[in-house]
Parts: sequence; structure tokens; C-alpha cells
Amino acid sequence: QAKLDCTLLNSTNGAETYKIDGTFSSTPMSRIVSYTFTIDGKSFEINSSSINYTLYAGTHTIGLTVKDDLGVISSPVSQIINVN
Repeated sequence: QAKLDCTLLNSTNGAETYKIDGTFSSTPMSRIVSYTFTIDGKSFEINSSSINYTLYAGTHTIGLTVKDDLGVISSPVSQIINVN
């Protein structure tokens, strides 16, 4: 099960840097081998459970899926972030 947390780290002049975190994601019977973060439709598949990402003015959709060592991919979760 993917669990997504977005924490504001820094805000300057219409840009906000977030820690986009899937650390609390879990799988029932195996281990997570990759995290796919989607930011405004652009996907990043990585082995780390979190990334830092800078967003600029506008409304942004952040998503996450996780894949386990059996190849099972979780249902996606998402969060909307508004940057002024």
C-alpha cells in the first residue's frame, strides 16, 4: 500500500521545495523494491523512498506507486499542492 507525505522544506520567491516521501508505504507479504513518484505527469522510478523536489507557482499533482519484489504494483495515491 502506497502512502504519500509531502513536507514543505523551503519557500522563496514563488518556489517551494518539498520532501516527497513514501517511507510509510508497505506491502503485506514482501518488500518494496521501487518507488514511482509522479509529479505533474512526469514519473521517476527510484529505489529510495523519498525525493526533494522544487515546485513553482501553480497547482501540482504529486503521485506515488510502489512495486514489491514479486512485481506487484500498488494502487496509486496522490496529493494536490498549490504554490502561490
